[in-house]
Amino acid sequence: MARGNEKDRVERAIRYIRDNFFAGRQWNTLDELNAQADAWCLGISSDRRCPENHEMTVREAFEQEKPHLLTLPDNPFETRGCQQVRAAKIPYVRFDLNDYSIPHPLVQSTLSVSACLKKVRILDGDKEMASHQRSFSKGEQIEDEKYINALWLAKTNAKEHCGQDRISHACEQACCSNNLLNEAMY
Repeated sequence: MARGNEKDRVERAIRYIRDNFFAGRQWNTLDELNAQADAWCLGISSDRRCPENHEMTVREAFEQEKPHLLTLPDNPFETRGCQQVRAAKIPYVRFDLNDYSIPHPLVQSTLSVSACLKKVRILDGDKEMASHQRSFSKGEQIEDEKYINALWLAKTNAKEHCGQDRISHACEQACCSNNLLNEAMY
């Protein structure tokens, strides 16, 4: 096992990418950044001198190595992240420092989050309960209006059956009776 100061080759490669690719680069989406990275890797980066042999470029060294590389397997590598989450007292689950809305009946249950680069899916067992576009920002609330509206309707309908509303209903009836008495007297 090597110490950090003994890993110069890896550290130099990371510094090369940071200083020569990321420095001053601008992008708006992950797809745009990936396209820029592909163009950079196939162009400027491949045309530089090979660190192992200064008489050839990285592109030439790669062409020499190609016949010795293994082919990729037929089945694609699973890249989706999957983790268990607990929905607390609010209808959101936290994933990657963002809160994603869920249907309110799922509050206080354990769910699974399956995420790829574009989509976050919230699962209860194998059943998809919610789906959102993935955000790579931090501290955002990603909401689906149908879940928020369903919660609002449930709270509004529950208010009619609330014990505290009995007083207001009684007051309304008392006020109506009082108004009828006042009308009858005049």
